[in-house]
Amino acid sequence: SDLVEVEGSASALIEVEGVEISLQIASGFATTSFGLGQGGDILIDTRQLYATEEATIITETFGPAAGGNLVVKATDNIFFELENEFASDSGKLFSVSYGDGNAGSIEVRTGQLVFEDSGIASQSLGAGAGGRVRVYAREIILTEGASIASAALGSGPGGNVLVDADSIDVVGIDLKAFFPSTIAVSTIQSGDAGNLKIKVGQLRLQDGGRIDASTFSTGNAGMVTINATEFVEVQGTVPGSINPSLISSSANEVDPALRALFEDQGVDLPLLPSGDAGGVTINTPQLTVREGAQVTVRNDGSGDAGLLTVNADTIKLTDNSGITASTQQGGGGNVVLNVQDVLLLRRASQVSAEASSAGDGGNI
Repeated sequence: SDLVEVEGSASALIEVEGVEISLQIASGFATTSFGLGQGGDILIDTRQLYATEEATIITETFGPAAGGNLVVKATDNIFFELENEFASDSGKLFSVSYGDGNAGSIEVRTGQLVFEDSGIASQSLGAGAGGRVRVYAREIILTEGASIASAALGSGPGGNVLVDADSIDVVGIDLKAFFPSTIAVSTIQSGDAGNLKIKVGQLRLQDGGRIDASTFSTGNAGMVTINATEFVEVQGTVPGSINPSLISSSANEVDPALRALFEDQGVDLPLLPSGDAGGVTINTPQLTVREGAQVTVRNDGSGDAGLLTVNADTIKLTDNSGITASTQQGGGGNVVLNVQDVLLLRRASQVSAEASSAGDGGNI
């Protein structure tokens, strides 16, 4: 089919829920390409979209052709809540390429977007490129490990991510898998990650929530750009731990538990990454980083750390928080703070640029 179209009246509710446990098949909408023909698009136009129990809306391609595009328009709200863990790639608005074809793009337009332990994601697992992800909403709330993301898991590049909202809250982690709520672009192989751009009025990260561009291997991490017209607030750590709420672009050494998880999926990661970290740019009247939170560029491997730039009227760091750049072996990350009125550091907070091993220190 060229198009799967689901259209409701002004009062419509589209509800997708349930999973067949024995076969591990979730309810949902799907288009798939196995050969030379492009996958079909999915268009959902309704007032409210509600999905739970692993329900999935997905376009995918396994061959050389491109996957279909996914467009969801819900004038009032979209709510996804993951309740089971039986079907893979579920509980999501999802586009994926398993081969040489490019993954389809994802566009979501709604009033309120609420995701709990679920998400919006585009992935490339082969040579094809990941799809572009665009989300427009008045309010976005991501909790319990929910995500808006694009990932390059093979040799193809990841897609770019654009999020445009009046307010965004990214809060907490998935307590089962210890995965943070996040808006992210990433790569774990040779493909470069996409870039991440956020246009927002009010942006809040709490209890381990993250905005992140990262690499774990030879591909390069993407750029993070945040334009916030009112404020950006990064607060706290994962409850009971030192893992911070975070805005970052980084090349990361993989901890043993995560390495073992990837190996179970047939993915061998290097001991240290060699890709470059990207950069972080934040433009806002007020940036507040507190209670152990961090804004950072970092490279744990042989590549370069990125440039961290903040343009603000006021920057406040309190309670062991930081704006930092660090490198192990490559070129150091630079920190540039253009502050109109006040730069305030209190109670062991810091602005720092450091180098370890053979790395070069960055400038402030």
